[in-house]
Amino acid sequence: MPKDNLFVPRIIHIDITGKCNFECLHCRGRFSNKSIELSHFKRIIDNIFENWNNDLKWMEIGGGEPLLHKDLAKMIHYIKKKNKKIRIIVVSNGSLFNEKKAKELKSAGITRIQFSLDGVNAETHNWLRQNDSSFRKVMDAIEIAKKDNIDFVLRMTINNKNLNQIEDFFKLGKEKGAVELGLRGCIYVGNAEENTSELYLDKETYSKILVHLPLWSKKYNMPYFSGDPLALVANKELIEQIEKKFGSLDHYSGCSVGISYMYINNDGNVSFCPMLNNIEIAKLESRDIKDVWDNCLEFIHMRKRDMGGKCGKCKFLKLCGGCCAYGYWKEKKLFAENPICCFFVNKNMMEV
Repeated sequence: MPKDNLFVPRIIHIDITGKCNFECLHCRGRFSNKSIELSHFKRIIDNIFENWNNDLKWMEIGGGEPLLHKDLAKMIHYIKKKNKKIRIIVVSNGSLFNEKKAKELKSAGITRIQFSLDGVNAETHNWLRQNDSSFRKVMDAIEIAKKDNIDFVLRMTINNKNLNQIEDFFKLGKEKGAVELGLRGCIYVGNAEENTSELYLDKETYSKILVHLPLWSKKYNMPYFSGDPLALVANKELIEQIEKKFGSLDHYSGCSVGISYMYINNDGNVSFCPMLNNIEIAKLESRDIKDVWDNCLEFIHMRKRDMGGKCGKCKFLKLCGGCCAYGYWKEKKLFAENPICCFFVNKNMMEV
């Protein structure tokens, strides 16, 4: 399979700052407070579009809290200057989004903004965000986005405090006019590792939630996505569609790290993924980004789907790809099996 055709980044996520105005219980970040300077950002963007101008579809800008970066609008504008067709989403907690910011980002060329909403009421959301005004502020941000005709996504991190609010989250998303919802389970890295006892959701309960996501999506006509590869395996209808279309499950999907996704941390270097932002792969100041993409061992490993434990023996391996972040939480090493999976099917014996 020629890598030039099969393995190209379609989505690149850049965390432009490690600074944040919240201290969320579940935050993935073990960030320095460093921010990427505009000149450094431009060099990264130049390198990206020199190599993948016709391949890249989405740029994700996150943090930290990206709205704290004084040059956010200039960064968006620079991306659009390089390629007018590229779609840009900013990932925010919503607390700093106001009329002025909305106009700046819209003028710069933003496609969407994602707001974190971890409960359908103030009590749940504010607890997770450790901020008494966060729910009110994100609800205000939603109204501002609607007023200024900026498409928005609502993103929930599923944990044992909000698991009974997920169907209502679909209802709320529909009522507010979100273009899409994002849902995935809490990964116990960063702050979440220290707060596992308060956030932990057992794998049986989480698996049932994943099975219900497509049902709620249909019920409320509310599209959703999940960064969790298990959400794909839990969707029986989608699995059947893939088998029908491709004739087998020997098809790349699920975790797209090194397949079609690249992550750049707030030091301006390539790390494994946002959930493992402390596992740095390459420094871009001394290496061409395409060389990193084509030749770094971690990405090659992901393309081979060379996973440990049950993941390596599973029928859904290529389609799912496991989750290195969950595996790292338990084993403290990359490519370990996913400890929260309930969907394992032995590819040889075909036994659950």
